[in-house]
Amino acid sequence: MNSPSQSNILNEIKYLKVNIGYFPRLNNFVKHGFSWGNQANMSSKNKNSNAKKNIQYFFDSIELTELEDSLVLLPDGHKDNIVFVNEGNLDLFPKGKIGIPISCDALFTNIQALPISIRVADCTTAILYAKTFDNIEITGIVHTGRRSAELLLAKKSIDCLVKQQNVNLETIKIGIVPSISKVNYKSQNLENIQAEVWGSFISKEGDYFEVDILNFVINQYLDAGISPDNIEVYEVDTYESAKNKLTFSHRYYSENKDIDKNLVDGRFIVATSLY
Repeated sequence: MNSPSQSNILNEIKYLKVNIGYFPRLNNFVKHGFSWGNQANMSSKNKNSNAKKNIQYFFDSIELTELEDSLVLLPDGHKDNIVFVNEGNLDLFPKGKIGIPISCDALFTNIQALPISIRVADCTTAILYAKTFDNIEITGIVHTGRRSAELLLAKKSIDCLVKQQNVNLETIKIGIVPSISKVNYKSQNLENIQAEVWGSFISKEGDYFEVDILNFVINQYLDAGISPDNIEVYEVDTYESAKNKLTFSHRYYSENKDIDKNLVDGRFIVATSLY
């Protein structure tokens, strides 16, 4: 299996500003970032999280445009639904309490200075930049959980851009934010997993099967034709980071909430926008 260039593998958070991580190379193409720190919970599920205030502060910190006008990716049940927003269809999506919510699993736009954001915890989430053969810039977010990975969402997203949006494959740049590692994504059986799709990305370790979502997704991007030099990857485990109170992990919360009553099922935010 090919892999991203060694210089593009990030083992610690690179900070754009305090508590805001970013991708050094991708920063040349899109305005972007992700929150990092367990003090700023972006989830509105928790009564005391101050989600909207925290999100607005994040937007202001990286100089994104109005939160109310931004696109918000709401994962569609971890499927493979891909949406492209342009000037022609933007008005079809009504505003919500925080931005313009769009139910999908991958969301792209070619509208300048229109942010796309998503609140995540463990899933392999990628920020993307591309340019068409007509020199039209595109950015987006692909949110790949275990089921979406099984449906080959990452590869389908690239194929969609190339075939439907006339994107030049060589221009695509990808940054993958911290996500859960295979050692912390374990399953006792394969009842709900299509093992034949995963191949070597599922391995038996003791009494459990380890599911390597991150590298399976990276492999899909590479199979779609993305150059290894154009993929930046954070090999930072959200589960371990949540354990060390550095961020939020849904899986860590689910497995430890009965032990630690102070745990919250939090989320961090990922956002991108064309300059």
